[in-house]
Amino acid sequence: MRRAAEARHRGDVGAEIWHLREAAEAAGENEAGRAEALCLLAETYVRLEQWQDAFRESTAAVKRSPGQARSHAARGMAASKLGYLAEAVSSWETAELLGGVPRAAQEAEACRQRLRAFFAANSAAPPNGQRSPGSQSAGDGQDWEESWRRSGWQGGRTGFKSSGAAGAFGAGAGSGTSSSGGCCSPDLQRSLNILGLATGAGGTLPVPDDVRKAYRKLALQAHPDKPGGSKTKFQQLQDAYERLLAAV
Repeated sequence: MRRAAEARHRGDVGAEIWHLREAAEAAGENEAGRAEALCLLAETYVRLEQWQDAFRESTAAVKRSPGQARSHAARGMAASKLGYLAEAVSSWETAELLGGVPRAAQEAEACRQRLRAFFAANSAAPPNGQRSPGSQSAGDGQDWEESWRRSGWQGGRTGFKSSGAAGAFGAGAGSGTSSSGGCCSPDLQRSLNILGLATGAGGTLPVPDDVRKAYRKLALQAHPDKPGGSKTKFQQLQDAYERLLAAV
């Protein structure tokens, strides 16, 4: 990684990326070393505003070292730019929880506000792909669900699958209720179990604030750098949190 730093200093981005990839491969079974190289690679892509590459490399870094706050921050930045709002929220909140990233709390709140606004704006969308009067933008030509995805809902990235009805995604944060449409998919049920949560009457999902509190409490206990912590458990908690954020 010294060569990568030298390449960056002289402004040779191509060489910097090449040396970082080389360092990641050379790390072999050294998960910490590999994660550091991948994190630096993700941060390089963030600097270059190559968001898909940054998201890919930071996700790989997080899987190898879930306790590295910088990797979560790079993932949060890339996810935010790509419109992967659930991933952006969970990544910035995890960076805040781990510490060492001064702007993490501010970025997490900004992403939460975007997610709330998005669900609030789409909570009245008609079911079964039908449009409400005046819902089509000039030259749009897309149904409401396609617009939903283009605007930032990324259910496919979290394992949550659309049922085609707006009610399946909840009524928007801050409304006091969140509906699963009376049905909870196996992925969502597993995520609820991981976070120690349950559906309410009629299959309603917990509100986002309750999901967030459950995640933070358990993530602090499972912190991989703490005695009794678990890298696998920590990653499972974040994955479950992202799935539920995409649904509620």
